[in-house]
Amino acid sequence: MSPLPPSKRGWDAVRPDLMIDLSRRLAADEYHPIKNPKGIVDLGSAINGLMQEDLGPWVRRRLKGLPTAERE
Repeated sequence: MSPLPPSKRGWDAVRPDLMIDLSRRLAADEYHPIKNPKGIVDLGSAINGLMQEDLGPWVRRRLKGLPTAERE
């Protein structure tokens, strides 16, 4: 008698996950303007590290004087 094939849940558990694979590739080859200029630029995450230096001062100027949870 031949063994039963794995269930769909079983196949899903052993099949490589595309997002995990992409995350690993990005972590191994992340873009850096000097150290790795041919690296991968992550345009899909919530953090845009390429613009932090430009956006940081802009955000601080606009938030200046607004109430925060710490001051209230």
